[in-house]
Amino acid sequence: MHLLNPAHAVVALTVAVWFPSVMAVERGVSPAGVAYASGGVSHSELQDLHAKRQDYSFWLTTAALKSGAHLADVAVRVTPLRGGDPVLEHTMTGPWLFAALPPGRYQVEASFRADPGRALQVRRGVTTVHPGDHHQMVLYFDTGDEVGAENQPALPGNPYNGGRKRQKLG
Repeated sequence: MHLLNPAHAVVALTVAVWFPSVMAVERGVSPAGVAYASGGVSHSELQDLHAKRQDYSFWLTTAALKSGAHLADVAVRVTPLRGGDPVLEHTMTGPWLFAALPPGRYQVEASFRADPGRALQVRRGVTTVHPGDHHQMVLYFDTGDEVGAENQPALPGNPYNGGRKRQKLG
């Protein structure tokens, strides 16, 4: 039997308490019976989610509008489009939320506050889930991040193309 060094146990417990999203993907079932998984902050979480993605009919990703950086701490509410109570309400622990939504049409509402001094941003989308389907949605929020010239794609005509000159054709 292999015993954990007491010093390592203290470190592991500290990490688990202060950074729970680093330890594992958060899984649960909503009061309406919808299974979900949320996370993707670490590489191991991303691998775990990717391996189980086929178990879920709806995949949501949240990102910053300008930089494309992934976002966590986004509050999500999924409600049947024809009205009724939400089937899922969850604050994401990472940039991905997978949900096993039953067939139907849903409004997805996500709320995010980039900074305490900034207004709450709300994004909405609609998805339709058919039996055996998998639907993906990406919602973008303005975080105030800027994309520097070095991050611009190298495209013809782009003045920020990494120093390459546009070639004249013909």
